Amino acid sequence: MKAVFKQPIKKSLLITCLIALALPTLAASPFTPADQKQIDAYKRQFDTVKNQAQLVAAYRQTKKLEQALGPSLEKYMVDLKDQLPSDAELNAISKQMPGLKAVLAAEATVIALQQDFAAYGKLAAKTPEPADNAFFDLMKQAYGSEFHFFGNWFTQTWDYGGCTRLGSGTHTKLFQGIQRLRTAKSPFAPELKEFEDELVHDLGNTFNFCQPHAKVVAEFKQVLPLTPAAIRPKLQKRLQQIQSKAKDLYFDCDKPNSSCNYG
Repeated sequence: MKAVFKQPIKKSLLITCLIALALPTLAASPFTPADQKQIDAYKRQFDTVKNQAQLVAAYRQTKKLEQALGPSLEKYMVDLKDQLPSDAELNAISKQMPGLKAVLAAEATVIALQQDFAAYGKLAAKTPEPADNAFFDLMKQAYGSEFHFFGNWFTQTWDYGGCTRLGSGTHTKLFQGIQRLRTAKSPFAPELKEFEDELVHDLGNTFNFCQPHAKVVAEFKQVLPLTPAAIRPKLQKRLQQIQSKAKDLYFDCDKPNSSCNYG
């Protein structure tokens, strides 16, 4: 009886197998088949944008996706139990949805989908209309390359708060940017209103101020005429509270060893 010898495994195939075994196993997709249909449709929409109207429609779809995919991402985190999704898994989610990025938020307890302003800015540069460029330039000025719950007008010191940068000039520039885009009849009117509401909320509700008292008061007076007329009386009262240094307000929080109350 002749001895049977197995053919040697090719070196390249052996190396591939060893690498595959060494790599961490990615978890299953967090998305249902229905989710995946929405994701694929959005990607096609993004990839075929040729003009401003199509870009606006694609951008507005990002918020619909955030809401639609939220339950599946929440379940995905629960299924992972005490483990966190790896960077590779987050990148795999993001790659399916250009213009959105998957990130960990709320003390790494949830996966959030955040608008990628850098990606949309590049897309806007390819359309013939200039108004979309101006909007995403303003968004990058306000948030950076991608959306963050705390914009550049705020310094985050812990997961759920920090201090407003009122007094540094950032608020003034952003309110002025909103007015310029409105004057130019920006197609992003609802988004500008939402953004403006965030800035107004910061003026009226933040109790910690990164800047010294005098700078805070000076910029508040400067931005007051730039705010919506309907809410100026309320903001005027807020300014009076700030001027009087109400006991629940804290200033100069950037200063080392400040007494600011961060919760």
